[in-house]
Amino acid sequence: SMDMSLMRLALRNLLSNALKYAPAGSDVTIRISDADDPLELNIDVIDGGPGIPPDQESRMFERGTRGSHGRTIGGLGLGLYIVRRVMELHGGSVCPVPSTEGYTMRLVLAEVAAEPVTA
Repeated sequence: SMDMSLMRLALRNLLSNALKYAPAGSDVTIRISDADDPLELNIDVIDGGPGIPPDQESRMFERGTRGSHGRTIGGLGLGLYIVRRVMELHGGSVCPVPSTEGYTMRLVLAEVAAEPVTA
């Protein structure tokens, strides 16, 4: 169970960042997968951009943090902060994932096991 408005906001922020910071004309891909151990749903947003510099990764989810292109691309530095908060409210997380396809941000939603049915 999830709040669709909040999840849409999180995805919109990730897609907006991917489209803003990736090279012009590069693809942006959304991939949805599930995992069995642990039970979870993964939503990846993949772009062809360089990603976030390693020296900024530790702060990228903080309110007001702007990427190295922040001076030339508009924004308030709230996008990834909002994504992190939405995922926390859903008991999930957001994290960068190493990828050979470009830069990948992953939303992770843990599945809650159903209660056993008793007769």
